[in-house]
Amino acid sequence: MSTETLTRFRCDAPHCPANGIGSDSITPPDGWTKLQSTAHIPVPQGPFNPYPARGRRKSLSYSERCYGGFSLHLCPDHPNAFDAHQPRTDGHGYKSNVSVSCSCGARIGSAPAATMVSRYPSHATEHAWFQHLPAELRWYLWRGERQWATRRVVNGFEIVDQHRSEEQARKMAEPSPYGYTTPQVVYRDTEGDPWTAAPADTAVTP
Repeated sequence: MSTETLTRFRCDAPHCPANGIGSDSITPPDGWTKLQSTAHIPVPQGPFNPYPARGRRKSLSYSERCYGGFSLHLCPDHPNAFDAHQPRTDGHGYKSNVSVSCSCGARIGSAPAATMVSRYPSHATEHAWFQHLPAELRWYLWRGERQWATRRVVNGFEIVDQHRSEEQARKMAEPSPYGYTTPQVVYRDTEGDPWTAAPADTAVTP
């Protein structure tokens, strides 16, 4: 018996239901566009060592600058959906903070080159870029489903961390044994709507 693993890609353009099958988890289907946050970084030509000895160079290697990168996928009908807001990341080495900006001119700051399992989007650099997007372009993360988050106030500022599900949001809102302030579980049905406090220990009716 032989087996073959295929990957289903979904278009990240607003309100697009298109999906396609790729032969692996990296390469999208023919005709699709892979929007990479590292596309602006020049690719070295010819054979090169991605990790040259630090003592022999003054600049970062291509691989180091690509740390923390992420990508979106666009179907043939929507290759330009993010032209006004293309993500840009530039790494500073393994596990170091990554510079995050956008083609619109926004300099968002920096984020760890790591995955943050407690929030959504889970990739720290994508999370930073996602927060500055207009509501319409945020559609790809939730695709019309109810959004769940936890809300807390730190030094007078409201901080909202989004989560994949109600279950995960409620788990993150469990009382801390170390005396930290317990966040509030909130939800909303449409991007851009105000967050609504969820009833304690009770699922919200759709």
